[in-house]
Amino acid sequence: MCESEAPLYFLAPKLTAIHHRGAKEQMLAHLRFLTRSVLGADPEAQALAVYAEPSGAGFHHVPAAGLDYEGVACVDDAARAVVLYCRLWRSYQYAWLKPTIVRLLNFLVTMQRDDGAFSNFILDWTGQPNLVSSSPFPGGPWWTARAMRALAVGLQTFQIPALDSAFRLGRQWLHQCQSIGALAAAAEAELDYWLVTGDSVSARFCLYAAETIASHHDGHILADDSESPHFWAHHQERALMRVAVAFDQPHLSRIAIESAFELFGPAVVSQFAGRQRTLPYEVSCASCTFDAVYRVSGDPRARELAELAREWFYGRNAAASPVYDPVRQLTYDGIDGESVSSNSGAESNIEAAFALYSVLPWNHLAA
Repeated sequence: MCESEAPLYFLAPKLTAIHHRGAKEQMLAHLRFLTRSVLGADPEAQALAVYAEPSGAGFHHVPAAGLDYEGVACVDDAARAVVLYCRLWRSYQYAWLKPTIVRLLNFLVTMQRDDGAFSNFILDWTGQPNLVSSSPFPGGPWWTARAMRALAVGLQTFQIPALDSAFRLGRQWLHQCQSIGALAAAAEAELDYWLVTGDSVSARFCLYAAETIASHHDGHILADDSESPHFWAHHQERALMRVAVAFDQPHLSRIAIESAFELFGPAVVSQFAGRQRTLPYEVSCASCTFDAVYRVSGDPRARELAELAREWFYGRNAAASPVYDPVRQLTYDGIDGESVSSNSGAESNIEAAFALYSVLPWNHLAA
């Protein structure tokens, strides 16, 4: 795609200050603190505490308890951590990564029922699934899609036959997805499975999902399930571009690129200002989307917008304060108004790692 074909209603300001990041930044110390053994699981399994709040000089784990009690850890976070750690393993192969990934995958498999559906939360660290809360019901689209993608990425990375069996068992739930947002995650799950297996069912689903996503739009912006598009969990553009490249469907890339500039561009340029709350997950979706746009199109503005989005973590935000703390090696849970949250949970740290992946010195990761 040439520059003249991209939206021209704004040009991102030039970056005037890129922070000098120390060589010992590691990002994962807090994620490793959040990771705990699931005592009742066999084989050995681990999951990540959903939330953490300040306690003295450190933090303590906090369960999710919204309208009702959900639990201490969930499939959603473990699955995202698998994708992150597998990416790191393929690049660096640190000794601690493989057993950690395998234990997280074991947790996902233990949360899959005999009918293939995944429960999401465990009530406590004995591993008892939450089957009574109204929100984390078995077979929910988001944790199904994320768990299935983690199985596919794990299969790509380690060729464990049990992961192939678990993926095939869960496929019927993946294909029942009615949420447009979760359908993008489902497409990526099947695409990652196709990349390692060449499975024709995966290919057909990817193309069906991509065309379905592309047909749901508000102007040039790819739609979500809500009345207006939101930034968190908005992976539609990235999913379309991945499918487009894999199956030579350039029209899907054009649709995705146009949507990316119109949806995320103004927010990135404005530092995500004027919003009651901004989450690391929202900024991660923006930066990772523009990374994908740059890979597909080579448009230099996409690369600049990706970098500009990442600067949010370093203080280019409504609070004018860092959300990522390289000394404590953690990411806070976002910005409320003009204040940085003091809490630091699993989702925020995983999504920040995805957003900052290209700028953090992972080759200095501690053993």
